[in-house]
Amino acid sequence: MRRRTRLGLVIAILVDTVLAQVRMHVLPPPAGRFRPPPTLLGNVLRFQFLYDYMVYLAVFAAALARTKVVVRGPKPLAAVRELQVPVWVTVPEPNTWRELLAAIDARAAERPLAGARIAVQEYGVPNTELIDSLRERGAVVTRVPVYRWALPKDLEPLKHAVRAIARGEVDVMMFTTGVQVVHLWQIVGEMQLEADVMRELARAMVVSIGPTTSEELRRHGLSPDLEPSHPKIGFLVREAAEQSAAVLRAKRIS
Repeated sequence: MRRRTRLGLVIAILVDTVLAQVRMHVLPPPAGRFRPPPTLLGNVLRFQFLYDYMVYLAVFAAALARTKVVVRGPKPLAAVRELQVPVWVTVPEPNTWRELLAAIDARAAERPLAGARIAVQEYGVPNTELIDSLRERGAVVTRVPVYRWALPKDLEPLKHAVRAIARGEVDVMMFTTGVQVVHLWQIVGEMQLEADVMRELARAMVVSIGPTTSEELRRHGLSPDLEPSHPKIGFLVREAAEQSAAVLRAKRIS
């Protein structure tokens, strides 16, 4: 009989973004694109949706129902509920890996992490802090990279945005994921405009969707002027619009 491998815990970490506009001129250069991982898993993911989507989905949902499922935010929660999969833990805002780990630790009496086999669905970039913390607790972790972030094929819109920042033509910079910071800075470096961009961003309003993106900004020497009250696009745009005049006035007077 074929041996069945069961994962004791599945962590679904899904991120998506929605472009929103307020009454301001918006310059939305693409800072990244999805790219399937160059692995067997990537090939499986491509073919399953072409040929056996419904069969696979039913089998996958049944398998998830036999595990402890952890979801990081409202969108993956809605997705697993649509599949009628029971959710063991829902991670509270701001939905970072720290809240995720704390939520699991709080339920350790029900399912200790020591010896647990955990699948972590990665959302474009590896979350090394989460992986290391789970392993420190004795878990056996399997990374599942369903997609990766890559630079857009056409870099000219992003370069145009970099030149606009360097010339002081951008008042508000919004970042909805840390990889946008990484890609922006990669292009800034290639264009040798680091000093100009840093100078002008010091006069602009830098807005971050949440703590993880803010950490990436600080790693690049930038301090966010605003994190929204909830890590959602609507709150991000509205609160930036409400506060931008005051923030810009204070930064440019000082």
